[in-house]
Amino acid sequence: METEILDAIDRWCEREVAPHVMALEHGDIWPEKMVAQMKALGLFGATISPQYGGLGLPAGLYARIVTREPVPGALRDRVTKLLASGGLEENVGLRLDHDRSRIMLCGNPEMVEDSRGILTARGFRISRRGDPGHLAVENYW
Repeated sequence: METEILDAIDRWCEREVAPHVMALEHGDIWPEKMVAQMKALGLFGATISPQYGGLGLPAGLYARIVTREPVPGALRDRVTKLLASGGLEENVGLRLDHDRSRIMLCGNPEMVEDSRGILTARGFRISRRGDPGHLAVENYW
């Protein structure tokens, strides 16, 4: 039963969520159709007893649904932690280099600011008009 549930959720995520994830995340929106599909999958009552309308899943399975199991080669930390530890560079097999690297930071303002701090501490500079550096920054909200 666990495999079927996890597979169904994976298929739904690949089909319905993945193509739109950036717009959903940046817009902080939850389309009604998607919420209805999540309800139909039982995600809102996954651990509630069936006698009350839930799926009655064990807490361990629910944790696997919302956190997903580790995938070999997948990065499972925040971008800032991966930048600070060198894990991002190690994973892709490239080192950030002052002579060749140009880095675009965009997204959540807190993540952008933290990443900028990590990278400037490593000697990377913000690009300015007339003074090219290594970092370009864009905040989405």
